[in-house]
Amino acid sequence: MAKYQRQGTNKYYGAANAGYVSTGSSVDGLAKSLQNAGYQIGKAEDLRIDREQKETINIINGLYASGKSESEISREILAGKHPQLIGKYNKATTDWHLGKVKASEVFNTIKENIDQYDMEDPSQSLEIFIKQYLPDMKDVDSAYLAGFASNFNGLKKDLALEDANLRAKLASANKIKEGRTILSTSSIENYVENWKELDKEVISTDGSSVPNRLYTNQELMQVIKDDVEGLLRTAETEDDIERIEKIMSLNLGLSRDGKELGSLNSRKSKDIDMLKQSLISKRNAIETDTLVKEARRKDETVKDIYKEAFAPNENGSKKSITQLNNIKEKLKEFGDPKLIDTFTTFFNGNREVINDATVTDNFLLTVAEGAFETRQDVIEAMNAEGIPPAYLEKAMQRFTDYKNDIEQNLQPIYFTDQTYTSGSKSILTVVETKMAINPTEQAEALLAASNYIKTEILDFEADYKEANNGKKPKPEDRRKFITELSNWVITNYANDASVMPSDLVSMDDKKQNEEDLDNLRTTLDVTNVLTNVNEALTNLDTLEGFGEQPEFKDFIPFNQPDRVEFFENTFNPQIDKAISSVFPEGVLTKELIEAFTTEELNRLVLNLANQLNVDTSFIRKSMQRLTGAS
Repeated sequence: MAKYQRQGTNKYYGAANAGYVSTGSSVDGLAKSLQNAGYQIGKAEDLRIDREQKETINIINGLYASGKSESEISREILAGKHPQLIGKYNKATTDWHLGKVKASEVFNTIKENIDQYDMEDPSQSLEIFIKQYLPDMKDVDSAYLAGFASNFNGLKKDLALEDANLRAKLASANKIKEGRTILSTSSIENYVENWKELDKEVISTDGSSVPNRLYTNQELMQVIKDDVEGLLRTAETEDDIERIEKIMSLNLGLSRDGKELGSLNSRKSKDIDMLKQSLISKRNAIETDTLVKEARRKDETVKDIYKEAFAPNENGSKKSITQLNNIKEKLKEFGDPKLIDTFTTFFNGNREVINDATVTDNFLLTVAEGAFETRQDVIEAMNAEGIPPAYLEKAMQRFTDYKNDIEQNLQPIYFTDQTYTSGSKSILTVVETKMAINPTEQAEALLAASNYIKTEILDFEADYKEANNGKKPKPEDRRKFITELSNWVITNYANDASVMPSDLVSMDDKKQNEEDLDNLRTTLDVTNVLTNVNEALTNLDTLEGFGEQPEFKDFIPFNQPDRVEFFENTFNPQIDKAISSVFPEGVLTKELIEAFTTEELNRLVLNLANQLNVDTSFIRKSMQRLTGAS
């Protein structure tokens, strides 16, 4: 049982110590121990709170780094997924740090959309642009708001500084642009005066009594440099170059402090040196372009003049000598006597013309492959090589195509298109094989076949564009064409292993021949004629050949007929009569024979020979006699 002990009094301490209670040494030690213990507990509590706050910040940073947004983190806290973030002291820290996270998110959104901020729009400012991305803060607590503000204001500071710098540059650029607008309409005589008038005083905005200047010295010089640079970009004529040269040579007078400014040409700086070099390059380019345009105009004029000379009159007649002379007068504007002479020679009815398709095709190939610089050169070559005037239009088109390819840095299509290159190679391989039986002409045949293939490709491309409003053939069109060309060339060399087979006409002529044949067959009703003839010939009697006559069996010496006389006077007339009898009168003609396909003619000849019991050679010779067909 605890014993009560009397408290100590102050009976020995005097009045100054009234109210002090002496506890004795043991009591004072206890009080001091309790006081120290309370301090240590308080200090430990502060450390615990600080540690938990740091853990709170680390947890939120980790969640944010994992890709979660401020709103997602807040929802997880409310759902109790992170109990360590909830507490008397942790909540304020959590809210404060979530505010900082939200500030980073908002700032990142602003940066992602900053390209929508139009600094040049007077109705826009950085504050107005940012406002649309700021969250509603009316319901958030003070810790969250403080965290947001502490982070966002720091981030915004750099953006505002950048905005201010860019606006300053924009204002300077606008001033320079306005100054250049004024100078662009200034005559050379008033150029410097108008430039100096840009240097005006404006009211100071900083409270100073010293007025500001509308343009800095650097901006004033930049106005002239930009004017020259802009003129260089748009210069197209020698007059434009002349204005630039005069501007760069102008004496700019005195500066504000009385120093000689000189001219742009007199200045030694990197940007002025670049302007001088650009001026030289631009002048050379314009001079070259002028020469090229004049040459092109001359070329086009020559083409138009020859086109006019070839065009028939309204009544369909050709141009008379008087008309041609009048047209020729238009060439005099170029002051080139050669143009006149070439025109006169070309339309001279007595000039030598070589009607050789191979010569003409080879000439047109040289045009397509760039052998001539101008149309005038092409026409001179036509005169020299005897190319028929009718091919002028085609030569001009080949020349135009070549020039267009050169401008696009292209080669002729038969060198660049995979379908054409592989197809040509395959054809020439077969031709080389077919010509192996005639090795002395093999190389010449390969060259002739190669030129033929190139010519046909160019003609196909040109015809396709003309028929399809200038569109180029599709890959499948080219594949179809090269297949047809291959079959045609190979068939002809198989039948006629010479340098250039006689029947190897152009694909256009081949197509025309086939159309003509179809029309002829329709007109002559070939199918029905053959049907009727094959029925009629079954009624023919067989003919007696030489040696089957009675005179060969009567044993009378020298009574037999002469062999030559027999065939000429008896046998051949009999065959002719028999063949004529199976055709309606007037039907068996050269045109009919030519309208037959090879298979149809061979079958008819064989049927007649079998019916008459004669060799097929007699039938073929009889048809030649009766129709004149070869």
